[in-house]
Amino acid sequence: MDVANLFTALTYFDLLQGPLNSIPSALASLADAANALQRLSPVFSAEQHTEVSPSVDSRLDVGIRVRHASFQWEAAAASKAEKSDDPSAEYFAIRDLNVDVPRGRLAAIIGPVGSGKSSILRGLLGDMKSTDDRGSVLFGGSVAYCPQIPWIQNATLRDNIVFGQPWDETRYWDCISQASLAADLEILPERDHTEIGEKGINLSGGQKQRIGIARALYYDAEVYVLDDPLSALDAQVGKDVFNNAILELCRGGKTVLLVTHGLHLLPHVDYIYSVANGRIVEQGTYTDLQASETFTKALSVSEERTEASQQHTDDLKAEEAKATEQAAAASGPASKTQPQGRLTVAEKRITGAVGPYVYWAYVTAANVLWLVPLTFVIILSQAAQIMSTIWLTYWQANSFRRQPSFYQGIYAMTGVLSAAFNGLTGVALALMSVNASRSLYRRALKHVFFSPMSFFDTTALGRIQGIFSADVTTMDNAVPVALRYTLTTAAGLVGAIIVISIHFPYYLAMSANVLRSLPSFIVFYYRPFARESQRLDAINRGMLFSHFSESLDGLATIRAYGETRQFVSKNARLVDLQNRATVVNTAGKYWLYVRLEMVGSLLIFAIGLMCTAGGRRINPGQVALILNYMVVTTSQLSALSGVSTMLETSMNSVERILPYSDGRLAQEAAYETTADPPGQWIANGAINMNHVVMSYRPGLDTVLSDVSVALQPGERIGIVGRTGAGKSSLTVALYRIAELTSGSITIDGLDIGAIGLRALRSNIIPQDPVLFSGTLRSNLDPFDEHSDSVLHEVLQRAHLSGRTMPSGKKHFSLDMTIDPAGANLSVGERSLVSLARALVRNSKILVLDEATASVDHDTDAAIQLAIRQDCRRSPRTLLCIAHRLRTILGWDKILVMDAGNVVAFAPPLELFDDEDGLFRPMCRDSGILREDIVRAGREGL
Repeated sequence: MDVANLFTALTYFDLLQGPLNSIPSALASLADAANALQRLSPVFSAEQHTEVSPSVDSRLDVGIRVRHASFQWEAAAASKAEKSDDPSAEYFAIRDLNVDVPRGRLAAIIGPVGSGKSSILRGLLGDMKSTDDRGSVLFGGSVAYCPQIPWIQNATLRDNIVFGQPWDETRYWDCISQASLAADLEILPERDHTEIGEKGINLSGGQKQRIGIARALYYDAEVYVLDDPLSALDAQVGKDVFNNAILELCRGGKTVLLVTHGLHLLPHVDYIYSVANGRIVEQGTYTDLQASETFTKALSVSEERTEASQQHTDDLKAEEAKATEQAAAASGPASKTQPQGRLTVAEKRITGAVGPYVYWAYVTAANVLWLVPLTFVIILSQAAQIMSTIWLTYWQANSFRRQPSFYQGIYAMTGVLSAAFNGLTGVALALMSVNASRSLYRRALKHVFFSPMSFFDTTALGRIQGIFSADVTTMDNAVPVALRYTLTTAAGLVGAIIVISIHFPYYLAMSANVLRSLPSFIVFYYRPFARESQRLDAINRGMLFSHFSESLDGLATIRAYGETRQFVSKNARLVDLQNRATVVNTAGKYWLYVRLEMVGSLLIFAIGLMCTAGGRRINPGQVALILNYMVVTTSQLSALSGVSTMLETSMNSVERILPYSDGRLAQEAAYETTADPPGQWIANGAINMNHVVMSYRPGLDTVLSDVSVALQPGERIGIVGRTGAGKSSLTVALYRIAELTSGSITIDGLDIGAIGLRALRSNIIPQDPVLFSGTLRSNLDPFDEHSDSVLHEVLQRAHLSGRTMPSGKKHFSLDMTIDPAGANLSVGERSLVSLARALVRNSKILVLDEATASVDHDTDAAIQLAIRQDCRRSPRTLLCIAHRLRTILGWDKILVMDAGNVVAFAPPLELFDDEDGLFRPMCRDSGILREDIVRAGREGL
């Protein structure tokens, strides 16, 4: 056998081994790229708006002019193009809209739930697809938009209001006053410099809505588009905002288009549009529409409250103006340089090498016993590979004086064994990596799900998304590959050094010196650079995710205010910031490879000199073997440095996941305990709160102060109070979302602090308009505990099916598709679905938090009737937080909250008769007379 040809070919085969081993990962990367392109293709090819901001013509003689406008949601148009056969797939559209709103006037849009009021506003702002080429929408000036669900940025309260506009201190504090935010600043830790959590998580619904109103006021636009901004406010604050903000805009010559369910506001409106099924069915002034029997019937209740409250209007306005003035004076115009109160904790960037504990945590997550078979198969694989190469020297020298077939058979056998053991190495590493990733992911997910709400208050959503997307992907894909390459390359390098050292013992010492100095070179120059750039990439990715998610949530607001370019520019800056780390990391790899190749070439040169100039006799086969392994050593030395660094940078992701998986996150109380009562343990529904004190996080002010109240079984309790008074905090304490600082709460004599959260929360049913992607059935009964007949009955009781269906057209079937977050339903419809979900469970305690704030008065009355009938059929304790006082006038007792304290707790009539109490002014502001309370009690409303 020609030794030159043999080992030349063998060297080429060794050089081919690396690229061939990379084929599986390359194919996987190609598949990932193909999937990514497939998902991105519809985005790249989607039709784009030629103008993302509202069309403005300052020469227009009216504030808003709409001609023959027809709109449809993009998703509906796409579904229609696909010709869906789903009978429940109704495609909602706005048809032939013609509107003129004069400058300086207030126009209102009214209509039942699901009639298209919000869609009309979104269509005017350009968020819906125009389906009529004749249609046109023009605004007579700049536009400010206040959505029904307020969009709050993760920024300070001041930054949320100013929203990138030039700073005007006088206008700013005027907006604070007009939006009734002055009193709220007093309870915030850093006043208007307090940081607001993502989606306004540390604010009440009313506070978020008033920040949205203040933002619109500060923008100082010519046209204001307001989507039911008063529904989340209590009557007193709502009236104050209407008088001091909305009407004041009109008095200042601004044009206002207002969607509202507050029919008592209509006498103050210049023009009214009544909407049903996406069309304007009636329009005119308040006087004109009084001739309509339907309109007059709907206004009957509203007129009563308007007449009754008229005599108190002047006094109330004076009192409100005085209170606002005093609060504003106390607050004063703060300096822009005032220290800001941080809420969201910035992610701490870990520095230094990835600690051994990270590797050990990864191994223990997989099971330490995997190290035994893994080490065994790696040694056998490397031994078979070395034996295969050495056997060629025996073959070339015919050391055993046998036929070529003998050498061929042994060589083939060693090759098969090497491949088999190499395959077993891959299998062992794959199983080990899957076990480790699964274990770490599940533990991290569990700990996040069981974290207290304070964790989500202070942790950016983008950071969590980054960890559970990019970091988990790295742990699943990159870590196993880097780990396998590191182990097999290290084993190959050790094997090559051993083979060469057998023939040149002093090579072992030389290699040891090189290998000892090389890590120092890498440690001091490359590894810190690669490691820290990877960490920076992860942190920057979290910032990018947070900004992108926040921008999508507020897209309608951003477009309406004409801030699209600013947000696109910020997104581009964040993308560039993230890419910097990636680019320099890649450049650093090539920097390292060049230097490692130089070191390898020097080693080959040294061995060549030893083979030719050394005094030791060595045959050509051995020389070829040694030179072959020197080439292998050079490539593996370079590869080992690269893959070991790749492993460390990949382990950064494991390092970021560990705080979530190893129990460092604060956790809620035990989900289950040995003291848990069985099943439906609440038999009566008696609730006792004893000296309850609560704050949302240690170090924050208390939101409940010494609350003591006893609720009897089957009582219907209405909870009222100014926005931010602590009404929702009562339900937070009841669900143990935040633990009590002191005091106790008992249900049927059992201290809820002593039982598991599952036993508690599964027996107290909330009404929360949070919907999930799936069907209507899965949202009503997520655990498949009830039959379809029960669910159909609940839909009727919640007025989502049958003749009382509010939308009049939309078909609510159990198989109806619900988009993520209920995006294909109006806000009012989401509230009705959530109410139906609460009614499915036959619990003895039902908590309604603003259950009907976003529905019209007729639907509100129907829901109250359904609740009353439900309580008669199955007595239960009801707690209802309501801004509409009329919905709870006939209830057993009213709990009045103020600044976290219970200031009154008695039947409605008794509270009304207390002239010095807080309840009576609230009733006067809502136009409620004593006769109304008496009649409501008699009728059981």
